[in-house]
Amino acid sequence: MKKIWIGIIIVAAVALAIVLIVTLIKKEPEEITIGAILPLSGPSAWIGELRKMGFDLAVEEINALGGINGKKLKIIYEDDKNEPLQAVNSFRKLITTMHPPIIMVAMSNSAMAVRPLAEETNTIVFANGNHPELVKGNDWIFRVFVTSEQEAELMANIALKKQGINKIAILYIDDVSGEGGKNEFGKYFKELGGEISIAEKYDKNGTDFKSEISKVLDKKVDAIYVIGYGNAAGKLLNQLTELGYKGKILGTMNFGGPPISEIASVPLEGSIFTTPFFDPKIPTSKTKEFIDKIKSRYNKDPYWITATEYDSIYIIKEAFNKAKDKDVKNIRKSLLNILEFEGAAGKYEHKTREWLPTLTIRTYKNRKIVPFENE
Repeated sequence: MKKIWIGIIIVAAVALAIVLIVTLIKKEPEEITIGAILPLSGPSAWIGELRKMGFDLAVEEINALGGINGKKLKIIYEDDKNEPLQAVNSFRKLITTMHPPIIMVAMSNSAMAVRPLAEETNTIVFANGNHPELVKGNDWIFRVFVTSEQEAELMANIALKKQGINKIAILYIDDVSGEGGKNEFGKYFKELGGEISIAEKYDKNGTDFKSEISKVLDKKVDAIYVIGYGNAAGKLLNQLTELGYKGKILGTMNFGGPPISEIASVPLEGSIFTTPFFDPKIPTSKTKEFIDKIKSRYNKDPYWITATEYDSIYIIKEAFNKAKDKDVKNIRKSLLNILEFEGAAGKYEHKTREWLPTLTIRTYKNRKIVPFENE
């Protein structure tokens, strides 16, 4: 009889243990955790830091107000150094260790590299880069960012219709972002009747670009369109001036901030470039609070990338709030239903799985960014 009771007790204990284990497994986490793959070291670390500022401020605000449905939001960061292979490794690490429902990815190089993994692992990826193909044909990819297609269409129209530029040369950074920008601008400019005399790529980690520039200067064009970012683009612009170029310089969104704005002040003077309308010097009521918080926390004016990444987190918050549960497929459906959004960077144009900032054209006068007025 004693043995029977011992057996019953053992069975009951095992059953209770199983119930406890199942309960613990089913218990929802106290945190909502997402991943972020940024260049936090190497030549592009400045971009990662600008983006991280926006992420961190948004998370701090959300958590101070109770989080998302009572749960704290947390971001786990991975450093990819703006290298595609490292981005893939970082993505796989995040999936293996924590399998977050959403992973933020900066830079087109990295975003294009991890793009297939989003569908493979049923992970929502915010691919905040400018490559025109990033979102197309992949239901798991979203974007809150400027696209090279937006920039190319606007700049092609300004160049040919407003500036009378018929023959142009392109100097583009040697990565998927530069390649995409070059192709998009070429398409729109040719459709309007313009001629691309030469398109020359330059090394994103290079320092001497005189050979590439000389090939371009030999063509005697009406203007040069420079596509790129970071130290390389800044140095290339300086070398354009050093080699005697005095013509029109057109550029992309990266003309409007560091490190290009710090390296190449002389060639930037009078240049024409596309940029999101966001401007710390003329904030709307929606952006003022954001600007003040960034200045208070980091002692610097925010760059537009900081604002769009801040807005990305609030779009994600809205999706979590609207999802009927926290299943990743329902979060994805909620994202698809966010058709209008206005944030720190202003009002966004909504397309399928994309929220695109409004673009404008600006120039430098006396080393200050001002709205471009066609002369």
